[in-house]
Amino acid sequence: MFATSQADPVIRELFLTHSSIRTVLNTLAGIGTHPVTEPNLDPTNESFCQKIATKRAAMAIGHQYISFVLACSNNPIETACHALRCRLLEVLLRNCVFPSENRLHKSRWSDYDIRIFEQLGGTLIYERVVRIASISMQYIDSQRLYVHAMYDPTLWGSLLTFKEILSQRWRILSTLTPCTRPEYERTCGGPGCTSASIRLQQCAGCQTTKYCSKSCQRAAWSTVHRKHCSILKAGIGM
Repeated sequence: MFATSQADPVIRELFLTHSSIRTVLNTLAGIGTHPVTEPNLDPTNESFCQKIATKRAAMAIGHQYISFVLACSNNPIETACHALRCRLLEVLLRNCVFPSENRLHKSRWSDYDIRIFEQLGGTLIYERVVRIASISMQYIDSQRLYVHAMYDPTLWGSLLTFKEILSQRWRILSTLTPCTRPEYERTCGGPGCTSASIRLQQCAGCQTTKYCSKSCQRAAWSTVHRKHCSILKAGIGM
């Protein structure tokens, strides 16, 4: 049904509306927790190899679904934040692929986890995502969960790249004060209003456009912001 949903927009919307990222990630966390040391995989043990193959196939489907939701959601910023709150980074690390598993199957099982890291990296231009991702990374560091990724060179490289982007964005955000933020963040979005203040209140929907008063907010909503709000909220044109 998931494969069908990629071609049928109606089924796709049902997936996005009714499926639970939390449920998928909890399932992946349960089947993907690795021991501290790499297991000894015996290629002659067909039953054991089949068990590993089944588990890896389930992980690949779960990763594919998460990547699909991040790519197709009408609200990618909120989706990324929700996935991070549901321990997405932790799950990706716990689902690492051991070198022995790659040797057993002569290739890496799936690259959807790498694609997810790339998708998350693209959302780090948004302050909300940066703050939530930073909290997740602090937990991962405190629990030394990154040790899991060290067994998987491909995943390890993606993690280091993600951490570097996150670190750069956090350094930029930490230097911004209300007075040093870009001018557009200190300008009222009301039609014809030229007020510039550090006490502007932002729109609760897009959390981007700011206003100096309720009257300016109502005026903007009745003219242009009604259409722009959902676009800004989805991260298009920001």
